[in-house]
Amino acid sequence: MEKMLSEILEQPAVLSDCAEKNKTEISRIINDIKSGNIDNIIFAARGSSDNASIYGKYLAEYITGIPVSPASPSIITVYGRKLRLERSLIIGISQSGEAKDVLSFIMHGNECGAATVAV
Repeated sequence: MEKMLSEILEQPAVLSDCAEKNKTEISRIINDIKSGNIDNIIFAARGSSDNASIYGKYLAEYITGIPVSPASPSIITVYGRKLRLERSLIIGISQSGEAKDVLSFIMHGNECGAATVAV
């Protein structure tokens, strides 16, 4: 329990550091949203990261006015279907960074020309 509490208390500093290190990328995404180049936002997450994506959905829809939905990575990984994601912002969330289905969805988004973010 102590480790979880320490990680929770580290979050503000970690987020601040992340925002500082990624200013250019964050500005590019903000500009894409403001210019109307993004029609939808898709969260790709699994496990406990799904909880973060649910909260992120509410925040993103409230702030941007753009519809947000969860990804269905198995459409790509299991069924081999291709999605039209060129005007999408895909936000992949993984606690470990090793969620293969989330990574596959982000990679497919990159192939389609979608804006992608990994958290």
